[in-house]
Amino acid sequence: MRTSALSGFGMEEDVRRSLEAGFDYHMTKPVEFHELRSLLQKIAS
Repeated sequence: MRTSALSGFGMEEDVRRSLEAGFDYHMTKPVEFHELRSLLQKIAS
């Protein structure tokens, strides 16, 4: 199963830490609809 972190923090260090914690993707709030849709398509395939 693929997982995504959703965070208010989007600095390079924050992204690295979420990936090291085991998440497959990192999204930063506020999420753009087209980015969310694209990620959901990746996860579904």
